[in-house]
Amino acid sequence: MVLTKSAFSQANVDATYGMTSEQNNEWLAKVAIADKDLQLRLIKSRLFENREKLNPGDHLKVPILIIDGVVIDDITYEKKKEFLKAQLTTEKVNIAIVDRELEGLYLDKEFTGIILIVLTDKMARLKYSKLKRMS
Repeated sequence: MVLTKSAFSQANVDATYGMTSEQNNEWLAKVAIADKDLQLRLIKSRLFENREKLNPGDHLKVPILIIDGVVIDDITYEKKKEFLKAQLTTEKVNIAIVDRELEGLYLDKEFTGIILIVLTDKMARLKYSKLKRMS
């Protein structure tokens, strides 16, 4: 039996942007238990690189991505997305995965999970705060 690094890294996890509710929940659970390096690879792959406009009729789910208190969505300024993608490294972030709806949390849509990322690097935070002002 031959084991490769990818066998342990779960690199084959689907990174499709929109997923069924069950697939989305499974993806969140895998991200939650992964090491930080794999978490970032999965998040970047699904929520930055494979981002696409979803048809509401398809009922596909995507977790909410919040970085330093700002929701990253389809209308987020492209320069900001590129900056974040480059800055999201294991040395510069803390990640929390909320895969179950919290009591008292109000959303105006179905709960699909929340990924909270905090930039811990002072220079990255400073640059990001300047980009936050751009729309």
